[in-house]
Amino acid sequence: MGLNLAIINSLPINYLYKNYTAKFPLRKINNIKSTGKGGGGGSSPAPETVSAEDPNGDSGTWTILIHFAVDNNIDYSFEKNYGILSNYLATLESVKAADTANRLKILILMDAYTSDVSGVGYISKYKSGYYCLTGGDFTNDIVVNLPDVNSGSTNDSKAFIDWVVANYPSDHYMYSVFNHGSGFADENIDGTYGIGFDDGSSDSLSHYELGKVTAYLKSKIGKNIDLFFAYACLMGGVELAYEIRSNANYLLCSEQSYPADKWSYEALNAILSSTKTSGLGIGKAFCSSAYNYFVFTQPRRFTLSLIDLSKIDLLYSTINDYAIAVTNFIGSDSLKASYFNDAVMNSFQMDYYYYIDLGDYLSKVAGDSRISSSVKDKANLAITALNNSVVCKRQNGCPAATGLTIFHNNWYKVNQYNPATYEAILSFGANTWFGYMSVMNTLIPAIPPDAYEDDNNYSQASTLVINGPVQNHSLHNSTDHDWVKFTLAAKAGVNIFINNNSLMLSVNGYKADFYAYYKGSFYYLGYLYGGYASLSNTSTTNYTLYIDNYSYSGSTGVYSINATTGTPLLSTGEVAKIDKVFVISNQFKLK
Repeated sequence: MGLNLAIINSLPINYLYKNYTAKFPLRKINNIKSTGKGGGGGSSPAPETVSAEDPNGDSGTWTILIHFAVDNNIDYSFEKNYGILSNYLATLESVKAADTANRLKILILMDAYTSDVSGVGYISKYKSGYYCLTGGDFTNDIVVNLPDVNSGSTNDSKAFIDWVVANYPSDHYMYSVFNHGSGFADENIDGTYGIGFDDGSSDSLSHYELGKVTAYLKSKIGKNIDLFFAYACLMGGVELAYEIRSNANYLLCSEQSYPADKWSYEALNAILSSTKTSGLGIGKAFCSSAYNYFVFTQPRRFTLSLIDLSKIDLLYSTINDYAIAVTNFIGSDSLKASYFNDAVMNSFQMDYYYYIDLGDYLSKVAGDSRISSSVKDKANLAITALNNSVVCKRQNGCPAATGLTIFHNNWYKVNQYNPATYEAILSFGANTWFGYMSVMNTLIPAIPPDAYEDDNNYSQASTLVINGPVQNHSLHNSTDHDWVKFTLAAKAGVNIFINNNSLMLSVNGYKADFYAYYKGSFYYLGYLYGGYASLSNTSTTNYTLYIDNYSYSGSTGVYSINATTGTPLLSTGEVAKIDKVFVISNQFKLK
């Protein structure tokens, strides 16, 4: 007899998000309904014409530099299992094959998984090095074969830039880095977050380093880069826009986790059909191309924004003025500070601990009657500056997205980021926003014990009634455990839901872990992953099951948990007894 624990929302959808483990299969996004091109609405969306035409542009030639930083699971998992990398390279070769007027020079810095440092039994079929695409077989287009590339090294990026500019000059330049992304959240200025994650070198490009690399390319071509495309998750922050504002005209980026599906650089075709184009025109073409694919071809949750970097200094100034007004309004009053934490709690938050949509947050502040008119006036000025900076945005499943994120801790969210580090590693850290974040951190209130204490061990577990009321819990200190129990009848199923609005959940323990146990011998059944999961009792015996909720990192937070009747899962065979669980394709089964 036995139990089968399976994740009901798992699907092999890969996102370009990077956590510490180098592997992060995100859960399925169910029942996505398109909510409009930008974020406001649109009941009957239609595919868009993908055009790069810009009457203010020209008909000049373009050099496209693309850094494929795939010395990681993009190669040994996404490519091996789904052919993602091969698809992207074939797309680029098809664009070049159609370039009969020779308007495009497409150069690739390939950092492939050429050494099995992660012990996965895989070696890439691609060689690391420099490629010049001809429109044929990518493997035949290698020009410079390199024994290794460190995607996190600015020197390796600069060497590629030197080679490109010396041998393939053009009138205009687009630069893109394709990889996992995690935003700014480094531990130091040369930290291991950002973009360009390299398993072989245990390195990546921080925002500071991206600033250095884009500045170097600008210095070599003698003008701004026309378009910089950070093709990865979570790179759509005002922090990156400010870091590279003097080096490029436009930034193309995603606020949210970005799907690694079979969409990539198709929009480059729009250059070939345009009479006049620019970084603005090409960026808009990418937005329309992504919208058509992720809304109509393969519905996925996504955001993509095109930022006019010439407007970022004004946005910086209005955010700075807003932050001064907020800190003056709060003073040392924790009640007033809570108004702004409420705004964060109710704003669009990304798949990461402390990235929130800037415009959505400011609109929540501007609409709060408890907040002074002087603060709300500054918020509205910042909203106007934001709207002027975001010249194009497309999304699906993210209607509150306004185009750029910003750092903001949530009082009860696990793994808060240190404002002092924010100030130290980012150019944007000089903004008074840092001071506002420091005030908010100082005024964080203690989290009180929940109504179910003491429940620190299984003998004290509270009873979770299937189809009963929601239980509101808190992890009020670093060692707190919340045990709950429920009875799962024979041949029955149950769904467990975790509301993680302020306490984030993660299978990797960087947020909070939720374990399920069978009391008979306390065999560990597995994680309740991603906020909800389904358990099915395939036996003829009723079982009492226990869940231990605690924070792996020792952080505090609040959450809720409830259970509903689920459809029993089909088992592949009965087992003699409950034994330990192993993981295959995100599904927990009994061994």
